[in-house]
Amino acid sequence: VAAISAHSASLMMNSAPHRVKVLLVEDNAADVLLVEEAMQEAGVNAELTVAIDGEAALAALTGSERLAAEALPQLVLLDLNLPRVSGWDVMTTIRSDRAVRHIPILVLSTSSSRADINRAYRSGASCYVVKPMDFGDFVQAIRATAEFWFRTTALPTADDATHDRHGGAT
Repeated sequence: VAAISAHSASLMMNSAPHRVKVLLVEDNAADVLLVEEAMQEAGVNAELTVAIDGEAALAALTGSERLAAEALPQLVLLDLNLPRVSGWDVMTTIRSDRAVRHIPILVLSTSSSRADINRAYRSGASCYVVKPMDFGDFVQAIRATAEFWFRTTALPTADDATHDRHGGAT
């Protein structure tokens, strides 16, 4: 039984020309709803897929249920405290797999511990966002994150993943 589901969040940022494919790895259903609502409030243009634990995320990205290159996410939003396989192990596995290591990993965590933040970056996080407790602050954090990752940066595409799988430049 796959523990992954697609959420078609028709979320629009004005300058985002296409929907960004995002994998949210989060075991807490309330936090999943919070992220979805914050993305809607922030006007994010995303196709959100949810993996409810680390095992489901790895199955979709690197394992038995590996997504086709064109279905791979362009961003992973990762909680660190997950059942079955920790977020730390998910990050390490993604970074060691040639076919998916190019995907940016954005850690979303309630921990503001310097040790966790430093460990996340050493483990391959592209950014680390401390989840604010206040919904308005959370929306602002999602908005700022989306502004940077969806409008300012150039994200990898399915073509990039296919090229890398066949031995292209890394």
